[in-house]
Amino acid sequence: MILRWKSLTEPLFGKEDPKNTTTKKQDIDQGELSDSNKVVISDKPSSLSRAFQFLVSTIKYVFFDWENFTTNYTHDYSVSKSGIRGMGTGFYNFWGITQSDDNGPSRAFQLGLSSDVGPRAFSPGANTNLSDLFSEKNSIDFKTARPLWEGAKIDINWNVNWSENKNVSLNANEFGEITITNTTATGSLTRSFLSLPPGLPLVESGIQKVFSLYNPNAPDPRKSLSDAFVEGFETFPILSSLPMFSDVSQYIPRANWRITWDGIEKILFFKSLADRISLDHAYSSSYTEGWKLTTEGNEEIQTQRIEYGFTPVAGLNITFGQVWGGNMNGSIKFSSRTTYDLGASTSNINETLSRDIGFTASFSKAGFDVPLFGVSLKNDVEFLISYTSTKNSVVRYEMNNFTEDGIPQDGTTRTTIEPRIKYTISSKVSLSIFYKRSTVEPEGAARIPPTTTNEAGLDVNIVIQ
Repeated sequence: MILRWKSLTEPLFGKEDPKNTTTKKQDIDQGELSDSNKVVISDKPSSLSRAFQFLVSTIKYVFFDWENFTTNYTHDYSVSKSGIRGMGTGFYNFWGITQSDDNGPSRAFQLGLSSDVGPRAFSPGANTNLSDLFSEKNSIDFKTARPLWEGAKIDINWNVNWSENKNVSLNANEFGEITITNTTATGSLTRSFLSLPPGLPLVESGIQKVFSLYNPNAPDPRKSLSDAFVEGFETFPILSSLPMFSDVSQYIPRANWRITWDGIEKILFFKSLADRISLDHAYSSSYTEGWKLTTEGNEEIQTQRIEYGFTPVAGLNITFGQVWGGNMNGSIKFSSRTTYDLGASTSNINETLSRDIGFTASFSKAGFDVPLFGVSLKNDVEFLISYTSTKNSVVRYEMNNFTEDGIPQDGTTRTTIEPRIKYTISSKVSLSIFYKRSTVEPEGAARIPPTTTNEAGLDVNIVIQ
């Protein structure tokens, strides 16, 4: 579903009149008048009117200047039952006019409108084991976008997914009486989340807040840690703190975003630097939990995970002008991602941190003159160099024996640099020469030794048709 929000709300505010004053002249006998005979009427608004217009403009900018709102909802539901007494497959019940249990499942059951599959089979003089399987999945996505300033745009999205799987074991006695012997159920919930790194202004969320909210002496310490895990990592928990949303706050997604800015080369400082410069930034975060049904019939959370990342924190793409008769491009990106996993049975939280920085630069030129076997060939050549450095670390926090720095578990720094030259003779013949150097440096409590790998090679690509 797409709602064109901006076009629907424009009539509420109208169009702004760029003219704030008007001038009216009184002419007598269509002749020229002196300045003393000219009457000027000023429409300059009062201070109260200007304040009201500023308030209206602010409300319009914040709530009504969005473009399209797009919503997608999907629902999958399936039921499987064994031991059906009917002999048919249900084909005649689905397409026929009359319904009969002997022909298998009814039309309503096959369309998902009823969970009644009909009479179940049983064996006289013996017990019969049957099973009912249920599966349900739901997904809601919500997206919108708006311009920020010239060349800049922000895309915001929310999403929530939840599912449930249930297995019911049945027993039919010799008289056909059916009883439930066991029920097992599992489910999951995933929604977009908002958790910013500690240390940023106005941000109080983080592992220390989780520890401060956790009460190991609570009647149910496991539930106390589970609640503290969500509340402690959530930044600006406004919705969860409102009483009206207390029962459904776990299903309310939080906003994630992406910002793109094209046309930076138009700024005075960059005009002589490149033909095109763009910048992008993205934030994504999610909360995931998995639960199972206890023997008492209660949902018990088994696993919880929170992950957030800036992918990238900042990404810069530059297209230079003509350099040495060819085209030059470059990009640099810095990204980070953090994951927290709660082990409910151990009361430990594992933090997995990944940060990487990389850049690529390329130069290509058409009609490059290369002498080969005494013949001067004019073909295409491309020089490319790429560099990436990724730092990974794993830290365990024991909530019953908490330390601010945690206990390092593993850590590595992987660095790769690869220059490459590609020469294209024709659309069917090309060759590349490359060199690749990769290093792995252990950190923290990592047990792997440092390694260095050097690779070099020649790729020849010939297309034969």
